[in-house]
Amino acid sequence: MKLVPSALARIAFFLCLFAGSAAQADNELIVYVFSNGAPVAGVDVTVDGDVIGSTRSDGSVTGDLSSGGHAISVEGLSGETGVVRFASNSGQLADVIFDVGSGAALVEVHSVTEAAVDRRD
Repeated sequence: MKLVPSALARIAFFLCLFAGSAAQADNELIVYVFSNGAPVAGVDVTVDGDVIGSTRSDGSVTGDLSSGGHAISVEGLSGETGVVRFASNSGQLADVIFDVGSGAALVEVHSVTEAAVDRRD
């Protein structure tokens, strides 16, 4: 999926804004769904074939995450879809951001003890 700079900037802003509510337990997943940078509520999020829930007003939903390979999919309210695949190990957390309007997606898998400065490129 191609990342659009303006949409990516808005997504990054929302991710920073909601970082306090991000994953805080072992094997936790947080998924954000946006459409052209705006949060989308009511979108079902599927992890490995099972719906883990619908997004809240901030575009987020959380769920458990086991170690191994994963496929996460969303379908926007207008039928736009997004799918990402990634692997995680035991004790890792995953943040997934979809922008179904632009087709952008971002996956970040990190350790629960890892600081933001450790995750910089």
